[in-house]
Amino acid sequence: MMREFPTSIKTIGVEVEGFWSKPPNWDSELDPDCYDCDWEEHDDGVRERTHLCYNCREEGGMHGFLERHGLKEDGSVSGYAREATGSNDYVGAEYASPVLHNWSDLVRSVSNCGNRGLGYPNRVSAHTGMHVHIGVTQELFDFTMSAVYWNLIRLDLLDLAEQGKLPEQDAKWLTHRCYHGTSSNEVAGYCHPNSWRRMWERYNHVNYTAFEQHGTIEVRVCPAATTPESALIMVEQVLRSTHNYWTNPSLWEQVSSDVLQEQDLTLSNIGTVVNETVENNQFHHPVMADGLPATHGHTIVIA
Repeated sequence: MMREFPTSIKTIGVEVEGFWSKPPNWDSELDPDCYDCDWEEHDDGVRERTHLCYNCREEGGMHGFLERHGLKEDGSVSGYAREATGSNDYVGAEYASPVLHNWSDLVRSVSNCGNRGLGYPNRVSAHTGMHVHIGVTQELFDFTMSAVYWNLIRLDLLDLAEQGKLPEQDAKWLTHRCYHGTSSNEVAGYCHPNSWRRMWERYNHVNYTAFEQHGTIEVRVCPAATTPESALIMVEQVLRSTHNYWTNPSLWEQVSSDVLQEQDLTLSNIGTVVNETVENNQFHHPVMADGLPATHGHTIVIA
């Protein structure tokens, strides 16, 4: 495993979704029948509070617990704790790291998820994902908006799963997300394979809408891993693939060729690569005097 970021990558941030164990006094001070909260009644008659209203959040409960431990509510997991774990003893949430400048800080951040006592999620499921924000300049943002990059990320992650470097469950989820945009057919999709038609949508393998707010590209294709070690293996591969794309001249030639031919390499539903025409595709190829893409001045802020 790497000991420092690849030289072309200066800052990253990581978001990890998961399920953390509730404390014993979880909601003892909250109104057990609050009509303003969101509830879900399960087949066995048990009612689960899936979202707290403003008043209950201010009194403590879920919002206070999450805030104290550096977590936040997330719509893709907050209402699925019982379905995913089979128990009312967990809360679904997301950990968002601060801006990270080196590998050792990344390891601590992912392993401890905030250094506030909770650690890595106690449980993950097909509902949970992991997102890697990579700080970019405007030039690198433009350069990375390419089907060559999408395909490189996807194929490198598929190789990682196929080589047995991940736990079996993580490899299964990652493979399904690479092909279909979900960890399984039973859950909603939050990381669809990129295409030019969906370029400015958030829920893609690579999310470009993050740039305006965070100054990043967001790679959303990875699942939340069953262990922090597995999570770090996937983050490392995303960083290596991105560095390779930014610094490998043979890949620049592929990008330029694709743009000149106005073709887009897009993943089909069965994972094959097909050609489709893209009209009016504009591309800017940032190259410094030394022949490498511009890589300085990266800044990100994770809200």
